[in-house]
Formats: sequence, structure tokens, C-alpha cells
Amino acid sequence: MTPIYSEADLRLRAKHLADLALLRAITIDRSQYEASFISAARQEADCRGIDVAEYTSQIELTREKGPIETVSIGAALEQLASEWPLWHMRTVRHCFDHALVIGRERHNWILHAYRESHYLFSFFLHHRQSMLDQVERFLRFEDSLEAPEQSYDLEDWHALISVRSPRYLLQLIDRLHRAHIPLTVQTPTLSGDASGRMSLRVPRREKKSAQNILRELEDDVRTLYDQVQNAYKEQDAERELALYAQLVSLGLQNPIVFYNLGVALYEVGRFSQSSESLIEAISLWLAGDNAHVLTGNAATGGLLGSVMSLIQPPSEGTLRALPEGVTEAEHWLTLLHQRLPNNGDIVRTLAATADLRHDTKRALTLYRSLLDLFPKDEEALSYIRAQTRA
Repeated sequence: MTPIYSEADLRLRAKHLADLALLRAITIDRSQYEASFISAARQEADCRGIDVAEYTSQIELTREKGPIETVSIGAALEQLASEWPLWHMRTVRHCFDHALVIGRERHNWILHAYRESHYLFSFFLHHRQSMLDQVERFLRFEDSLEAPEQSYDLEDWHALISVRSPRYLLQLIDRLHRAHIPLTVQTPTLSGDASGRMSLRVPRREKKSAQNILRELEDDVRTLYDQVQNAYKEQDAERELALYAQLVSLGLQNPIVFYNLGVALYEVGRFSQSSESLIEAISLWLAGDNAHVLTGNAATGGLLGSVMSLIQPPSEGTLRALPEGVTEAEHWLTLLHQRLPNNGDIVRTLAATADLRHDTKRALTLYRSLLDLFPKDEEALSYIRAQTRA
């Protein structure tokens, strides 16, 4: 069969293409052209001094909250193969402004496809190697941005719950996973939630099933609360402690739970653990969360939450009132300070709450005692310097 176009015709067509169009014909759009035209396009690129391999091998990699890095495909894959935190994102973008945003989920990987800044679809892969293979095919133009058979439009997904507690979220995720319900978690970085809450989303068609599973988890929590009350009434201290530990493990960072746990631990002589629970209770109360709000480490900085981060600049006038629960927890921490005089966390927390009340005299006394324990403690030194200058 005689070719429709002669070699000269093909070279002329290639010659009329702009550089970017020429590169697309050779790479990302090559499935749309005959092999003879691609060959002519390569010859034209050589005549223009365009190094196709060099141009297409450099890609942009962005890590969560990090700068854009220009790296080779191999370097990008190496970074993606390393360990990175749960629910964090990585973005790879090739020279034609197509991108994959990759998220690490609890049980799989989620990939979001973009053409320029336009969101196309999302899909899941179960294994890291599958994710790496998919990304490599995408970066080497071996796989176009065509939606796979099992793909999703996340803009149509339902927000099942929004919380700040990773542990509570993981409990729910595991239950949804066992029911084979697809899900994804949007972190505050992605959603822009100023309160630090994470949003768990499911397909709208799975909304009812997912809500039933959430209710089952909430019922289990209520059962634990009832069992705690019964153990307290029966004066079964060990069972009470075990039940509180279960509530804490669920991520229910309720200040009352931590307060009651702290008191129970004190009464059985586990003083160090008691102080940790009481400090966490104070942190949660000061964060302004009520008994049913699920809060996580983002709000408190971990079990020994940073009380100092909640301190407001002192104002003129009388002592400031703090939540009643804080006062009760301070009472127990004061008793614990007598038993654990070298525990800096206790002293630091009592000093911080004194400052929150604008009780400068007591705060100074406590911070000076903290310096007796830790002469280079920056928190104490900073506070004392500030009050000395005032």
C-alpha cells in the first residue's frame, strides 16, 4: 500500500509544529500518530537541538508543606519509596503539567489525577509497589490520564465525621475497611480547616452503611462509659482503670475521662501516670473542648500537652477564672508535687495555670522552683526575664 504521506510531507508537517507540540507528539500524545510521523518528529527535534530525554526526565516533586523540587524520575521514585507519615501527600508533575497527588491512607494509597489545575478523578492502589509502578508509568508517558475502571470523583463524596483525634479516626477506619467501604481522610493541610480537624469521607452511595458503622462505634463508647460508672459504684478500682484505658485508647480525649483516670491512678499509688492524665485533662479543658468533643494530638501536643501554648498575654485586673475542672485537677497535681518533687511536668503545668490566672507571684515562685530542677529550662527563664522587665 502506498503511504498517504511521503517522508518529505511528514517532515514538513513536523517542521510546522511548535517545540512543545513537537515534544507532545513524540511523548505524551504519541498514541495519536503513526510511527512514521513520530520518526519525522524526532528528526525535527534533533535538527532544532531539542534533547527530548533531558526535557522529559526532569519532574517536579512536592512534599507536604515543602518546596517544589526539580528532580529526576529515579530520584522522585526513590523518595516515594521511603517511609512517610500517615495521611501525608506527595505530588509529582511532569513537563506537560499533568500531576498525580499521592496520599498515604491507613490501608492503601490514594492517587488524585490533575491536568494542569483541573481535578479529573481519584483511585486507590493497595500496595506501595503498585503505587510506584503507576507513578513511573505516568512519568514516562506509558500511561495516559485515563480514569481506571474503579475510579471516583471525590467532590461527590460524603463527609462522615470531622475530628481531631487520630486514634478515634483509626478505630472507625478499621471498621469501615472490614466492611469494604472506600474512604479517604482529608487533613487540615488539604481541607484548610483552621480548627485542626480531619475529615473522613466516603462515597455517597455508602453513606447509610458508613453511618451505621459509626453509630456502632458510638454505642460501644457509651457502653464503656456505663461500665466505668458501674465499676466505680462497685469500688472495683482495677476494672475501672482498665475501662478508662480502653476509652483513652479509642482516642476519646475527653478531659473528664483523663481527670477521673488521674484520680483513680492516684488512689492506687500510680503517681507518675496520675500526673500525666491530670496534665492532659488540664490541657483539654484549657483548649476549650467540652466533654463530647474528640480532640487529638494536634490540639494538645500529645499526652503531655503543651499547656504553655494556650497561655494568653496577661491583662490588667483581678485573677482570671479558669474552668472548674482545671481547679480540681490542680488540687491533685499539688498533692502529686509533694510526692514527686522532681517531676518538672507537674511544676511547669502548675506554673502555667497560675500565669493563666494572672497570679504572677505564684507563677514566679513555681518557675523559680522549676529552675532549681532544670537550670537551663527555656520556658522558666523566658517567663522570669519577661516579668523582671515588666
